Amino acid sequence: LKVPGAAAKPVRVQSAAVIGGGTMGGGIAMCFATAGIPVYLVEVNQKALDAGFDRMKALWKMSASKGKISQAEYARRVGLVKPTLSYDDLRDVDVVVEAVIENMQLKKDIFSKLDSVCKPSTILASNTSTLNINEIATATKRPHKVCGMHFFSPANVMKLLENVRTDATDAETLVTIMDLGKRLQKVCILVGVCFGFVSNRMSLKYQQQVEFLLEEGALPAQIDKALKDFGFAMGPCEMADLAGIDVFHNIRAEQIKEGQIVEGAPGTGSLQEKLYQAGRLGMKNGKGFYKYEKGSRKAVEDP
Repeated sequence: LKVPGAAAKPVRVQSAAVIGGGTMGGGIAMCFATAGIPVYLVEVNQKALDAGFDRMKALWKMSASKGKISQAEYARRVGLVKPTLSYDDLRDVDVVVEAVIENMQLKKDIFSKLDSVCKPSTILASNTSTLNINEIATATKRPHKVCGMHFFSPANVMKLLENVRTDATDAETLVTIMDLGKRLQKVCILVGVCFGFVSNRMSLKYQQQVEFLLEEGALPAQIDKALKDFGFAMGPCEMADLAGIDVFHNIRAEQIKEGQIVEGAPGTGSLQEKLYQAGRLGMKNGKGFYKYEKGSRKAVEDP
């Protein structure tokens, strides 16, 4: 495996952990289990842990019911997931992927805790989509082992994986996460630290244009139809519901805090913020730009 500027051999990852059992974290844990890598799923309380693990099992059961995987394969994958509330269980894992909300202080607190618990060789990766991983790395005494592994939602389906190289990430860490991405059956790209990396740096501008259209009176279904007629697999409002309106709320909150956008300015996510404040979080709770029947991902217009 050749990575520019990284003359090292990858370490074969034998065990992993994912911090956060939500839509994204659960999907990432599914990727590890599917690849045959034992993975701890970590949450803050039993209710959240059970909900996350149940969601993973339900998705695998659906695959089994459609004949995509056997019952034996279902059992194998479930058996590789180890739900836990204790960071102490992560002492000997080879890699940890943090997948909590987009909040810098929370992520730094988690990385500091992981740094104190995990063995010195453990790679600490963040799934952040927009935050500065150089800053996250300052919470540890191993910045050379800190990197980004940015999966896309739903992580168990989407193929792209942005591996993020910080100012301090060493060569062994880089080639290891690139090798790991291939084992997870992802299409890996290596990127540097900047706002939104590559994909979200483009898509957030695209979302801004969607916001302008909504502010000018276009309906979500009209915008989505136009983009799908053009050739997109999914409309931008449907995509926002799938990713979670709360995800955009957290990104926006950090942008406002850092002075990157001004509250109330056109095209800065004000309409999505109103959806968030109204409790419309997208598919995860059955209402966002659209409404969704229980157990269905079909977007239904909601006047």
